[in-house]
Amino acid sequence: MSALSNIITMQVIDKLRKRNENSGKRKSFEYTTEQFECSGDGYTGIFAIFSVFFALITVIAVISFFTGGEDAGVAVYFFGVVTVLTIFASWASAHQRLIVDGNEATYVNVWGMKRHFQLTDVTQCLTTEQFLRLYIGNRKVATLDKDMYGLPFLEARCKEAGIQWRNKSGRSINKFTLVWHATRTIAWIFIWTIVGITALVVPVSISSRGFTVDAFVFIIEIELLMAAFFFGGVALMMLFFATGLKEVNSIERALGFSFREEMARRGAIGREFQDEEWFVESLPGKIEVLNRRFIKTWHGIKEVRTTGASLYHVEFTDINGKRHKIGGHYKEHADKMCRWYLNRESK
Repeated sequence: MSALSNIITMQVIDKLRKRNENSGKRKSFEYTTEQFECSGDGYTGIFAIFSVFFALITVIAVISFFTGGEDAGVAVYFFGVVTVLTIFASWASAHQRLIVDGNEATYVNVWGMKRHFQLTDVTQCLTTEQFLRLYIGNRKVATLDKDMYGLPFLEARCKEAGIQWRNKSGRSINKFTLVWHATRTIAWIFIWTIVGITALVVPVSISSRGFTVDAFVFIIEIELLMAAFFFGGVALMMLFFATGLKEVNSIERALGFSFREEMARRGAIGREFQDEEWFVESLPGKIEVLNRRFIKTWHGIKEVRTTGASLYHVEFTDINGKRHKIGGHYKEHADKMCRWYLNRESK
């Protein structure tokens, strides 16, 4: 996501939290490892906004279609499916969450169904590039998207309780994987959009035109258009997010090594990695890389107010005397980077 969408997300989350606090749905937003919640409330608001936007375009396309604009049929198909998908995404993200209160854990899936279990009964947490799953023995009890906020509290709690935390991904971290992880959430939205449009266009086209050459040509044209839209959009986003690699390039130039070789040598896989020297994390629209030897002076967390919401980043001066700002989103992510640096520094 771009900086603009990041700001909008923060504003939506801030409003949701205030609303929930006023209605008494949550006791506190000062989460600890004993009481916290993992959810994607910010995405709920974003998807809702997009669904309204696409619904308005769909209505305009329908009006145009019935007033003689036959070419508007493609727009009706496209934006109609996108509207349905964004409504479902908003509805699903509003439900899915993990609520932990002491040892009591409640998992709510995307359909709103609840599952209660004891956190101490969890035997392992298995992470992939996109998901995090909790298991009791061989039974999966929760599946969470790794883009949810609140996950650092879950990770800390699992480590405190001695719960096995294992990364299933076998792909070594490199510059390409960092960019891909920053892009993949939106890429998945594009993929499901294409699938939905295909599921709608094929039966509609065949029912209106029959099993004719024109019907199949029309379907092929739509699919080619969607494929071009998908690959072009993803390519542009990856190029945009690749600008986040400037910190990696600065570290490579200053310390004289290859980031890819460093990650392979240290066995860094997935989309995040931490050790004594490196902090690497790739979030939707964000690539954050820190190296201890590259940092000369640590300035800590800074807050930036933006029209009702707060964004946080960390600042430091590198070994060449240049000042850097890393982050620009939830405070918990800035805290995570700060803890990484200060905890190692104090040893």
